[in-house]
Parts: sequence; structure tokens; C-alpha cells
Amino acid sequence: RGPPAETGGGAEQEAAEIDLSMLEDLRLDGKLSADSLTAANIHVTNADLAVRARDGVLTIEPLTAELYEGNVRVTARVDASRETPRYSLAGNLNGLRFAPLLADVAGTERVDALANMSLDLTTSGRQVAAMKRALDGSLGFDLRDGAFNGFNLADLIAAARSRLGDDDAGEDSAALGDDKRTPFSRFAGQFNVNDGVLAGKDLNLVTRVLNATGAGSYDLADNALDYTVNAQVPEDADGTLERLAGVTVPIRLSGSLLSPDYRLDVAGALKGVAEKRLNEEKSKLSDKVREKIEERTGGDKELGGRLQRGIESLFGGGDEQEGDDSQDESR
Repeated sequence: RGPPAETGGGAEQEAAEIDLSMLEDLRLDGKLSADSLTAANIHVTNADLAVRARDGVLTIEPLTAELYEGNVRVTARVDASRETPRYSLAGNLNGLRFAPLLADVAGTERVDALANMSLDLTTSGRQVAAMKRALDGSLGFDLRDGAFNGFNLADLIAAARSRLGDDDAGEDSAALGDDKRTPFSRFAGQFNVNDGVLAGKDLNLVTRVLNATGAGSYDLADNALDYTVNAQVPEDADGTLERLAGVTVPIRLSGSLLSPDYRLDVAGALKGVAEKRLNEEKSKLSDKVREKIEERTGGDKELGGRLQRGIESLFGGGDEQEGDDSQDESR
């Protein structure tokens, strides 16, 4: 499936004023049906809608249809009676194939899965750019039994780890390409939308070899992504991820939504794990010392306390703050 036909003038289209003058005198109250319908390059079948138009306000409540092997039920409202028109859209999309939808809307099939989506959005404005900036509400998605196409997440992390050592293998190119995939059993998230910025902190990705959580934001108007995904390598990991077993690797995403830049901080993650394990060993040793002191002092709390503080100062009192020498792996 190829990309949608080029329409050209993207910036001009966003700045052009939307003509809603036809709603001023439109009076309509009825039901419409269509066996096949295409809007904004989205193809739907068996569409039914109840529509009402009066005094510059168009209401669709509801619209039901089948699309991309799933179904949709939404309500929509356009209020052109105001100086600045207002719009609302709410509903659910269930069981649709995400790859062909993404291909028709964005010209890419980077994600393929069975998708459920919910949305409740409002906005205002006379230009698309203004409508993007005024967007408020919420939206969520839950993708099951699918894959990201074009990269293998586990191989990307393994390559970043290899670059910290002397391994010959360590290039991202081995993890990137049209034939590379990251299969997942679930990819889900919920976002609040305020002034065109989508913010969420409960992204959840479940794959066969690792899981991930995420938090951050996406500015729709500026197409600017600012998101951190924390990939959690399981304790029993083997193969290319064996040396990262039990480590959580931050992956920072930035740039455009469909073609983001990424940075893996493997060095920082390993340093954090090492410091945590060192502190755990210190704590265990301190507990053993405390037991020995209690035995030797016969339960004298004052003497035992002085000895304990003196010994602990030998372990922790001499630590100096070290500079952050972790190295990000960027691509």
C-alpha cells in the first residue's frame, strides 16, 4: 500500500481559512447511510449517521461505520455560529487493523497491530494550525499482537551496550532496516491534551524479550516529541541482552513523531545499577557489624552507638561526589 496522493502546500493548507459559510442557512434533520465513504483518505463502509443542522450548528450523533476490519462509533459537533468556530469529537474505534489506517493517513506502515482507541476532544479556530494549538481533551490507545516495523528494539539496546566495550558488533545498522521488526503483545497509553500538547506517563509496552514504560509529551502543532521510554531487561535475559539482565535502559525520543531521533543511555543505566548494588552490600555489611558490636558490648547502647558511628564513617564518610561521566549512546 503506497503513500497517499500528494496534495502539496501543507503549510499553506494549515494557514488557509476553513469556509463554514454553508452552515449558516443549512437546515437538516435526518439519517444518512453509505455503503462506502472516503474522508481525509480514510476509507469506511456501512456508514450510518444521524445528522442535524440548524442556526450554524452541525451535530452528528452518532456516526457508526466499519473500517479497516474494525468498527467506529463517534459523535461530532461543529458550531459555526460563533465568531471563532468550535468543534468536538468523541467516541471509540475497536478492532481495527492499524497498519493500513496509518498508511492511508500518514503514508507509512511503521506499526501493525489490532487497535482499540478512544478519544474525547474539543478545539476551536478557523485554520488547521489554530485548531491544532487549541486542541484539548483526552485520547488513548491499546494495540495488541502487533509489531513495530523498521527496527528491532532488543538489538538496538544490545548494540549500544557493545559500543561500551571492545566488541566488534555494535552498529545500529544491524538493528535497522525494512526487514527488522519489534513484535509486541501489547502497546498502550493514555494522554491528556492541553493547548495542542499531548502528555502521558503510563505508556506500556510488552514484548517477548523485554518490557518498557514511558512518559513525556508530544506537541501536535510543532510536531515535536519529547518522550522517555524505560526499557526493562528481565533478570533472566539471555542471548544479546544477557549482559544487561536486570537493567533498565532509558531511551530518549525527540524530533518528529513518525521519524524521531533517539538516544540510549546504557552507560548511565549500568552505573546506576552498580551504585545500587554497592549500597546494598554496604547495608548488609553494616547490619553484620551492628550484630557483632551488640555481642561484644553486652548490649551497652551508648558504647555500641559510638562504635557503630565510627565504623560507618569509615564506609561512607570519605565518599566524594563524582562527576557524571556517563556517556549517552545517540543516533
